[in-house]
Amino acid sequence: MDLELTGGKVEIYEMELLRYKIIEKEYIRISNDLIEYMGFDDDYLRSDKWLMKYNKNDLVTKIHQQRDVIRKVISDLEPSKKEKYIAHLEQIEKEEI
Repeated sequence: MDLELTGGKVEIYEMELLRYKIIEKEYIRISNDLIEYMGFDDDYLRSDKWLMKYNKNDLVTKIHQQRDVIRKVISDLEPSKKEKYIAHLEQIEKEEI
């Protein structure tokens, strides 16, 4: 990390700042996808009208992003909880067919 101490302040070079901004945007996107998927807050639930503005490819991309978030969350769980949630997801998949 390229940091310099000058007069009690930490200066971050432009490339580092750009990197932090990119990471922040990715974090916010993942966080919003997770909250939306979980239905944690009504403010994050997407209405049909909101979804209709997207084309099929955009919606497929959104589904893949949400699945990626689910995988990340499940991979961080302890083994017993991981098995429980994977079984639940498999059950949901069977019901959809």
